[in-house]
Amino acid sequence: MTGKLKTICSLKGHSGIVWNTSWHPKGLMLASCGEDKTIRLWNYKDGDKSTLKCLLADGHQRTVRAIAWSYCGQSLASASFDATIAIWDNKSGQFECNATLEGHENEVKSVAWSRSGSMLATCSRDKSVWVWEVWEDNEYECAAVLNAHSQDVKKVVWHPHEDILASASYDNSVKLYMEDADKEWTCVGTLSSHTSTVWSLAFDKTGDRIVTSSDDQTLKIWQKYLPGNPEGISVKDANFVYKCVCTISGFHTRPIYDVTWCHLSDLIATACGDNSIRIFKEEDLSDRNQPSFSCVSHVSEAHLQDINSVQWNPVIKGVLASCSDDGLLIVDKCSTLGVQLSPQYITTDFEKFHLAQAWYRQIQKLGLSTAYQDKSSEVGKWLRHTFGLLFLDPTEVFECFIDNFMADRPTNDQVSKYSDYLVENYLIENCDYPPILWASASSSLRRTTNNCESFHSNFNRNLYKESQSLNTLVTVLINEVQTEVYVKLRSTHLPNVAQDRRVRDRQNRNEQFISQYTNGDLDR
Repeated sequence: MTGKLKTICSLKGHSGIVWNTSWHPKGLMLASCGEDKTIRLWNYKDGDKSTLKCLLADGHQRTVRAIAWSYCGQSLASASFDATIAIWDNKSGQFECNATLEGHENEVKSVAWSRSGSMLATCSRDKSVWVWEVWEDNEYECAAVLNAHSQDVKKVVWHPHEDILASASYDNSVKLYMEDADKEWTCVGTLSSHTSTVWSLAFDKTGDRIVTSSDDQTLKIWQKYLPGNPEGISVKDANFVYKCVCTISGFHTRPIYDVTWCHLSDLIATACGDNSIRIFKEEDLSDRNQPSFSCVSHVSEAHLQDINSVQWNPVIKGVLASCSDDGLLIVDKCSTLGVQLSPQYITTDFEKFHLAQAWYRQIQKLGLSTAYQDKSSEVGKWLRHTFGLLFLDPTEVFECFIDNFMADRPTNDQVSKYSDYLVENYLIENCDYPPILWASASSSLRRTTNNCESFHSNFNRNLYKESQSLNTLVTVLINEVQTEVYVKLRSTHLPNVAQDRRVRDRQNRNEQFISQYTNGDLDR
């Protein structure tokens, strides 16, 4: 299977090198920074309709090397060669620099927010990594200065779910840090396998894997192992250990300056000094302890000069942003190429009732069922409201979730995981179950005909035997299963009769709400 990158838009505006790019958590805005000391915010729209939203030009005195959005999307941090970090927010309705962090002795190379938003990490040419605690009213306090590296530190990245920090360095290694029992930040691991500078790294969506990119022209995949793991990997006194389980080599011809691991598609994209972008996919049936990856897309001359940064859109599957020494910010769309099936008819057994069951099972799995049932809980209220998405027009679902639900989402790691589950499986473009399948401005709770279940039940009952003849198979399919399924499918068009007063009352109440919403008397 191969993939193809198609350029959606090319954004011009920076003068000189564009060093870094970062997607807003909602996926509809893109930030870029560069040699011209500015930060540019772009409104992203499919096609060539992306436009410059605003220019932030008064925060730094030298090159802006890196930028990062907080997970809530309200703050943007920028790191500069002037040895400072600027914090921008739009609480007043427009982005302003409301804090400047000082302390590094030299150029600041990277900046990253923790998932909770309570911490900020920075690294510098001065060989140090700083952890900052984030307080209210734009107050930031240095919680730790970590000097585990012996050379220039290039990149800092937080674990996607835990307060674990990783840093990549000119000393050819990656360091891992976390707080100990005394709330002191310490180095808890070193990843050593590269033979030259480690330029960048990224976690997969679980945090159990890390990919690193290097000046040695290779990628390496690192797998996390816990104490008592069945593979027998020694963990000693640590809480965990990451081991190199795969080296991807022979594809890049110059240093790999950046790498990004998509949390929606599991694809890995790289930015290389040979002006190319490459995309890698783990092969099917790959062993997690000895995984294998194939290059599914290679765009030579994606830019005219070195590519400095690549980042997948966190919400819209397959959209990739890159920036380069050529001064351009380019947004591409990755599409998968392969066998295309074109059935004449597709019949689905898809109900709001069954969908709601699936969502509630996820709530139970994440340990949120108690909060869900607590009518006084803000978490429970937010969770219950998500089921209202089923009754919106399909075209309104994604916008409603991003603009309304994400803005009011409680600060809770498990709620964040539930939100990610909905986005990845039911909301984003090209997801497995898009809103067009399940959302409708109707309160109908039509009962299923269970044709899929009927087919499998009858099929298994007649054919679950060894050495079945081909003639028997054909006979069963034509004379029994096909006839029964045909009758079941025909029954889907018959009127549905509510079974009891509770069902009728619920349906009437929902119809009333939908009518009020349609007439503009009730907002989202």
